[in-house]
Amino acid sequence: MKFDKESVKKIAWLSRIQIDDDKLMDFVKDLNTILGYVQVLDEISQKDLEKLSSELEYYKQNGRFCELREDIVKQGLSKKEVFQNTKSKQDEMFRVEGSLSEAEDNS
Repeated sequence: MKFDKESVKKIAWLSRIQIDDDKLMDFVKDLNTILGYVQVLDEISQKDLEKLSSELEYYKQNGRFCELREDIVKQGLSKKEVFQNTKSKQDEMFRVEGSLSEAEDNS
């Protein structure tokens, strides 16, 4: 897979990012470079790697101690505090602009 101008334009539109036409090829080049690095990772043999269930398991296996902190219950924000800076709310919920339905229409 390679990125081209059209795929970068679509990604920018879906991300709500405006990219000037004179910068578009820079983004195409950069995204293809990143994709190249990811493809190199796909080529690495994973046969000899141990499977780990978590980072904590890694630390245990390598003799390192990873101290877990104790959960502390604290008072949360009131509804008034939560909604004080929002531009749009409805029935004690945040109201946000839809994006997926618009994206499907232009694909």
